[in-house]
Amino acid sequence: MKYKVLIKKCENPKRAAKIAEEIAKRSGSSPDVVMAVITEKSVCIKKDADENEAMRLKEEFEAAGAEVEFVALTDPGVSKSGAGSKDDDDDEEEGRTLTESEYLNKLKTRKDIFSVDKDPRLRNIEIVCVVIGILLGVWITKHEMVQVASDFYEKIPDQVTAKLVKADELPATLPTEKGRRKKGRNQD
Repeated sequence: MKYKVLIKKCENPKRAAKIAEEIAKRSGSSPDVVMAVITEKSVCIKKDADENEAMRLKEEFEAAGAEVEFVALTDPGVSKSGAGSKDDDDDEEEGRTLTESEYLNKLKTRKDIFSVDKDPRLRNIEIVCVVIGILLGVWITKHEMVQVASDFYEKIPDQVTAKLVKADELPATLPTEKGRRKKGRNQD
């Protein structure tokens, strides 16, 4: 059986501080926040604990001075409406589970479930959408993704470097400015 483990409201400030520190260690909340809550109302420290875990928690928190209380959780198969809780707005009538044959008979009598709309325009649009969806699915599974060069999206300019040198430091293989001018005049 599952239990909800509650620590009862504590009015003694020293005991409440000790209990708040213990809860804060486990929950990650600050002791001041826990202290404010535990002096006002009961605090749930575990919502779904089995019997062994609930007893372990009880021993640990009673060692810190807390009064621990267990609240037995109902089985998930039992509905709240059967337990006497009638204040819910969305209460539904309890029923039984139908067999397959009963379920099929109920479906056959309900004409609104599997009705086919007689409007040819809507039917044609639905058929076109289904065909397009199938074709798109086939195309996506057969399509191979192409790797695109990274500069396709953003053109990265080539880096140009230049070095300033004095005329007397030029290497012998490079023509000087005067040599270029002479060649240019001779060609004209």
